[in-house]
Amino acid sequence: MAEKKREPADATSDDAVYAARAAFYGLDVKDAPKEPLLVDEGECIRLTPKANGSGRFDDRLRQIPVQSVRDLKRLIGTPDEVVRSHGCRCVDVPGESVPPNFKSLADLDGEQHRALYAASHAYLYGGSARVSHFEAALDVAYASDKRRFIGVLFLNDLIVERNSTVMLGGSANVALFRRIVIKRNGKLRLEKTIKIDCVSIEGEGLLSAQVFPRDIVTAATRGNEP
Repeated sequence: MAEKKREPADATSDDAVYAARAAFYGLDVKDAPKEPLLVDEGECIRLTPKANGSGRFDDRLRQIPVQSVRDLKRLIGTPDEVVRSHGCRCVDVPGESVPPNFKSLADLDGEQHRALYAASHAYLYGGSARVSHFEAALDVAYASDKRRFIGVLFLNDLIVERNSTVMLGGSANVALFRRIVIKRNGKLRLEKTIKIDCVSIEGEGLLSAQVFPRDIVTAATRGNEP
């Protein structure tokens, strides 16, 4: 018997949230694919677009400019509101200090390099206030990186049929969907740290990553965060 597809209870609401999520990255849903990406039963596909590549999904990768580490936190980090609501996931604050007036990464020794890396991880994926004293140093380090953008994989719905697998990664830092449906024994796996942003996820399949609750992310990313 064919499996009956379930439609969202309020498509207008889903469309509005999807449009708002796209606008958050400076994108317009008019540029999104009109049809869902359907992964047939038993199929395995790789959603691993490359910047300036010629692969199947490379044209769906959008490069979004980033101006500061705070901007990076806003776009791909764990919202502080999520950390406050669900607790910090053991992101350690570095004990080593970094000179506030350093000019380039070449001015730092090995321990300071490691401290700055730890601070960036704590800032992005923990509560940023705990390492706010590193923010100026992180901006100096980030300014030295010429790749000042993130990659957003911009799609519509993703429907993973039974016994199918989708691998996410490549040059994408964010995978933006309207909704995700994972059917029985379907899998959605990540080959790297990547933020999954969507209106809803449903189904019996396995998602090998945490996706923040829609209401928390929506509230935390509409100008409510410092």
